[in-house]
Amino acid sequence: GIGSMLADILLGYAHYAPGTLAIKGLMALAAALILKSMNGSRVGYLAGGAAAECIMVAGYFGYASLLLGKGLAAAASIPGNIVQGAVGLAVGLALAAVMERSKLTAKLV
Repeated sequence: GIGSMLADILLGYAHYAPGTLAIKGLMALAAALILKSMNGSRVGYLAGGAAAECIMVAGYFGYASLLLGKGLAAAASIPGNIVQGAVGLAVGLALAAVMERSKLTAKLV
């Protein structure tokens, strides 16, 4: 969340920084809780990641429409955020599989 927030600030989107921090924090919390409740299974990674991406899409829409005052015009960002979420989920699942095969996840715990 902090890295994404700093990217918003450095790239000229400072008005999104507070929302980004909160949304990314909620994404991480949801993904972690789901993964833990599913005992770190592959389905847990998929479910946690999917829930996190749903939070991102809904969170950015809500932040832009309500807090930034863009109203329904904020809906224009939904398709791009869905693509971003799908790519992020695919890359994340691939990295998780590589980390499991290399036994890196066991070294991190």
